[in-house]
Amino acid sequence: MCYTCNMEETMSKMKIKYTGKWPNLCAGSLTVYLDDKVYRFGAYAIRSGGECYCDFHDDSTHISQGDWYWSKDLKVPTGFPEVRLYELLALINDEIPHGCCGGCT
Repeated sequence: MCYTCNMEETMSKMKIKYTGKWPNLCAGSLTVYLDDKVYRFGAYAIRSGGECYCDFHDDSTHISQGDWYWSKDLKVPTGFPEVRLYELLALINDEIPHGCCGGCT
């Protein structure tokens, strides 16, 4: 499943494609289209702000959702304007369903 969207800008148009889906929502590949150029951020560029865990005290499973954030190992593709990363992350959070997918429980 791919999620695509457009963000209108006065100077340029940004479009994203993300391939993550359950049970590995956080493992998708992120591709960005900006100013007629393609930037491949690859897999694991973004991380879910959600979490999933088991509580062994009451034998329950907990799954929560949260905003996406950049992976600490993020490698910005050559030529991508780093000043647009904040805008890109906002677009990601607007258009890609929030995790956690729960696939790890």
